Amino acid sequence: MQFFRRVNDILSANLHDLVDAFEDPEQMLRHAVREMETALDRVLDGTAKVIATEKLLAAQLRDREQQSDQFHHRARQAAAAGDEPRAKHFLIEKHRFDNTSAVLRKQLAATQEQSAALRRHIDAMRLKLEEARHLQTTLAARHRAALARKELLAASNGLTADGSAFGRFERLRTKVEQCEAEADARIEFATLVPDNTDSIFDVEQEFRAISPP
Repeated sequence: MQFFRRVNDILSANLHDLVDAFEDPEQMLRHAVREMETALDRVLDGTAKVIATEKLLAAQLRDREQQSDQFHHRARQAAAAGDEPRAKHFLIEKHRFDNTSAVLRKQLAATQEQSAALRRHIDAMRLKLEEARHLQTTLAARHRAALARKELLAASNGLTADGSAFGRFERLRTKVEQCEAEADARIEFATLVPDNTDSIFDVEQEFRAISPP
């Protein structure tokens, strides 16, 4: 009973809800598929035994019914021949097989009902298993696509985020450009500074010119 309750739990489970409840849905779904496959194999084994019992009971019932028909035929023959004791003996045997047939008929009906229920159960399990396998395939692709989108988003954020490879590159480029600008400024400043050597020489000449002898 516990086994069949577990099978019913699997059959009634909403696979999409189960997927949403786990951090690693692919792993969960693989486990669910394996569990359903194992459950289906067990039900198939049990159903095979029930079907075998059904066939055996049907064969036994046919045999008892044939025996009953034969004793009924013999009883009629004995009665027609005026052999009452033998006719009654054959009728007793006929009723014995009839009673056995009645018991077998009830057992067969119960077994057939059980077999039919198991067949419906197997059909439902196969449909659910096929759904799980299909979901497992599509989910794997969706999961990989989601991971790729996350990686792409992280790379895009790295274009402006501090501490990222792109951010470090931008800061390095800025420093290089600053160094280049400072070097250019120093060169330009050096070219603008006048040479005071000639000016000092002219001042000395003018001073001697205005000074008294």
